[in-house]
Order: sequence, then structure tokens, then C-alpha cells
Amino acid sequence: MYCGKLYLCETIKPNTMNTILKARSIGDSELFFTVTLVKRNEVSAWVILDNNVESRFKIKRTFDGREFIMPYGTYSMAPAFYLA
Repeated sequence: MYCGKLYLCETIKPNTMNTILKARSIGDSELFFTVTLVKRNEVSAWVILDNNVESRFKIKRTFDGREFIMPYGTYSMAPAFYLA
């Protein structure tokens, strides 16, 4: 599935606590990035990254209304995690 940045992503139900979000790497098809969604509201999502620290990220939206976060930065090959 094309998710806007050449990543294969899994769609999850929004507002589910302790959901593991996965995104596949663009450079290695066997490498997955994972974060744990702790909570979210209309504009922010709190996730647990690799270092087991809870961090807040702004929820961005695509032109067709899909929501995503980019916890590893916004560089050209950064993984995007789609929320709905």
C-alpha cells in the first residue's frame, strides 16, 4: 500500500491505547520501525520510542485526511506512522 512516502504501513484504529505502530524502511524491506501509541487527542499523539521515554508529537494530516506522525524527524527517508 502506498502511504505517501513509499512506505508500506499498517492502518490501525485511532484512539486505541498501547497500540504498536509499524512502518517499513524504504532502504531495507525487512527492517521495521516500531513505536507504541500511549494516548492521543485531536492535535497530539504520545508515543514510546526506542529509549522507553514517552514523547509527544504533532499529528499531521494528508490532503485526503489521513493522520500520521513522524517521531524520527522529517528528513527524506524518515518513517511515517499512520494513525487512521
